[in-house]
Amino acid sequence: MVLKNLFRRKGRTLLTLVGISIGVTAIVALGAMAQGLKAGFVTLAQGSQADLVLSQGESLNALVSTVDETIADQVRALPGVADVDGMLYTNALIDDRDYLLV
Repeated sequence: MVLKNLFRRKGRTLLTLVGISIGVTAIVALGAMAQGLKAGFVTLAQGSQADLVLSQGESLNALVSTVDETIADQVRALPGVADVDGMLYTNALIDDRDYLLV
């Protein structure tokens, strides 16, 4: 009976299949985009070849974190620290185009 209804109402069956396909495709695409963004941020954070990256405790991630430069002297004084270097990340809007991470 169910198969009979599928073939009898071809338009509704086709629309249902298209809707399910769009939903599955959207979920797969969003998952792939999330993995790509995660990999990009990990590469960005590890691109400096740093062993340790400092960020604010309450910030969501290192890209939106601010740490005062005076902390560098305190970190440099820790045993086992060879060197301390600062990094600056920001977003820029250039000529009404996509955002650029600088």
